[in-house]
Amino acid sequence: MGGFFLRQLSTAIPTLMGVSLLAFALVRLVPGDPVLLMLGERGGSEEQYAQMEKKLGLHLPLYRQYLGFIGNAATGDLGKSTLTQRPVTEEFFSRFPATLELGLCAILFAVFIGIPAGVVAAMKHHSAFDYTIMGLSLVGHSMPIFWWALILIIAFSVNLGLTPVSGRIHILYDIPSVSGLFLVDTLLQGNIEAFFSALRHLLLPTVVIGTIPLAVVARMTRSSMLEVLHKDYVRTARAKGLEERNVLIFHALRNALIPLITVIGLQFGSIITGAILTETIFSWPGIGKWMVHSVEQRDYPVIQGGVLIIASMVIFINMAVDAIYALVNPQMKRSR
Repeated sequence: MGGFFLRQLSTAIPTLMGVSLLAFALVRLVPGDPVLLMLGERGGSEEQYAQMEKKLGLHLPLYRQYLGFIGNAATGDLGKSTLTQRPVTEEFFSRFPATLELGLCAILFAVFIGIPAGVVAAMKHHSAFDYTIMGLSLVGHSMPIFWWALILIIAFSVNLGLTPVSGRIHILYDIPSVSGLFLVDTLLQGNIEAFFSALRHLLLPTVVIGTIPLAVVARMTRSSMLEVLHKDYVRTARAKGLEERNVLIFHALRNALIPLITVIGLQFGSIITGAILTETIFSWPGIGKWMVHSVEQRDYPVIQGGVLIIASMVIFINMAVDAIYALVNPQMKRSR
């Protein structure tokens, strides 16, 4: 297992270097001058411009700016936001619980609906239900997130008035942050009304961001079940007279879930990185909305540091998924 992690790190470090270089280069291609944004509409004098440029470190050649960024990042220092003057890591992790809560709810939504739908579709192979589930999953995977979000807002928030349009909880509730997850913190406080307020605010963003993972999980579950149902051990279990329910759960589904571990892990990583549009549309105070605002304000340290942290988290998730897969799959362990 030690060699496995060393091989993973040998690819993770060059990947992070490439991501950092790409983020550093692309952010400087965005039109607009961060110095002028800091000085205001009138722009100030040339002397003030030079002072601000020096303060932000933008007077240095690009290669020195990049080497300075990488050198500081290696020590855990990602710089300070040019807007708030707070450390980038502090700002990131103050907003990360909101994105984490949304991501966890979305992946649970995808798993608890996608796996049963995929299992039933496999059991009713070539039936109307099977074609309906696969058709809906194809549509769900193809829909643009922003379009789907607007449709749900118009239907459930504007027309029916069932769900809020933005935010994490009603402004009347002041919940002390313990875990940073409002569903957890409201229960810890014993405030059921606040819990349901947080739940109502979570509903639409969860459905929007969880639709694509739901479609992927459903299709993957169906494919894995169809493959497993024709295995010899499943036929043997049926020949022994076991109940069909036990055959499906303890023999077919348990083995079909092995490849799903990788799919679910990768989908969770994509949810974290794909929260930008959803959080922006629903004004969800997470890292996605924070990154969009930073791009609008040309906040270079936040954009560079935020992208690097997100990339590190996705790589870590992929490594964890590979490790779990190696533990639960005997063939994988032998090959390593």
